[in-house]
Amino acid sequence: MCPSQPVDTNGNNACHDCPVAQSGPCQWLDSSLRDRLVAASVQKSFRQGETILPSGQPPAWVGIVLSGLVKISTIDEQGNEHVLQLLHPGEMVGDLFGSPALFSFDAATDTRLCLTQRSSIKEAFDRNPEAYAAHLRIAMRQLLEQHFAQLAMRGRNSLQRVAYWISTQTPDTGTDRLLSVRILLSRRDLASLLKMSVETVSRNLHQLEDRGIIRVITPERLEIVDAVRLRLIARDQDSRLKENLLRQGWEWGARSVNLPRYTPKAGQRPALAVRP
Repeated sequence: MCPSQPVDTNGNNACHDCPVAQSGPCQWLDSSLRDRLVAASVQKSFRQGETILPSGQPPAWVGIVLSGLVKISTIDEQGNEHVLQLLHPGEMVGDLFGSPALFSFDAATDTRLCLTQRSSIKEAFDRNPEAYAAHLRIAMRQLLEQHFAQLAMRGRNSLQRVAYWISTQTPDTGTDRLLSVRILLSRRDLASLLKMSVETVSRNLHQLEDRGIIRVITPERLEIVDAVRLRLIARDQDSRLKENLLRQGWEWGARSVNLPRYTPKAGQRPALAVRP
């Protein structure tokens, strides 16, 4: 977990400005428990594509994503990689109870993690059993995100999946303002996440562009020209899914880059920060 004063790999105190202090497990840990984990914690950066925790190995540490996206993936008998889920800032990498990883955890984008020795966490948590509730809350949130991703793919053809993926990256503004989206994932990871080939992703993007719905600026950036038609093609009838995505702060492989911060409805948690 992210303790109260973890150090980065350069030995600098880094917890006073922890970006996930209010969204990760630390928000549910008391200060005395966090202090016990200080000596065992470091921050480490991983480049896109770098393996964080290989499959089949028991974790020596537990990580909390501070920035970027981590992908959970597996490789089939033919050598094809399948992206099963994305982990977002505030979510966990590694099993607190030491079970070998069934899947590989890799950096889907340039990523930074707060790493704590698992043995140190286990000892601290055993002395404070109520802290296991923090672990359970984050684990349940990660499971909810996986359910969301599965539900989003169900009953949609490839064009509808691509349209739905684009649509969910930006909140509804109620205006005709042009929306710009930066694609965070590699094209291969995006294709795997949407359960199609790279060629099918590209073909569907160009089909949406030919219809005047989006404009592909670069391989990493596109603009939404007609949000209404995009939602129709995406079969985006249930606004609860999109509202839940925004409320949880999930970045499903892309980020809108020219919008003000999303403002949740009364009683909802703050959503993801939309920033250039």
